[in-house]
Amino acid sequence: MKTLKLFFLLVILILITSCDTSAGSTEPSEIRYKPGTYTSSAAGFAADIKVTVTFSEDKITGITIDEHHETIARNTVAFALEHIPASIVQSQTADVDVVTGATYTSKAIREAVNHCILQAKDEHNSF
Repeated sequence: MKTLKLFFLLVILILITSCDTSAGSTEPSEIRYKPGTYTSSAAGFAADIKVTVTFSEDKITGITIDEHHETIARNTVAFALEHIPASIVQSQTADVDVVTGATYTSKAIREAVNHCILQAKDEHNSF
């Protein structure tokens, strides 16, 4: 019985140490942007949501919601209007989780920011 436990422990250790940790690397790639401020809009729940995104050469530096007609009385919408832009700046991608209860608002912000990212991508990059 002791030998069997030792065998399984050895197998587990081999499996753990043989895993390739570089495959799931979350290091941001070195994307280059045209520094500046870009605006775009996308359809939210009530109407279009207009955003302004500011870029440096290598990152998203800020996002503001310029105009929206979403119902702020709902806590989830108010949270999404603050949380989604902050999450995008922190993660440097518009591919962030939506806020439950504010799905249309969240998706509209992500879509508008994606439009700005496309505008700001440096055309000299080889993608």
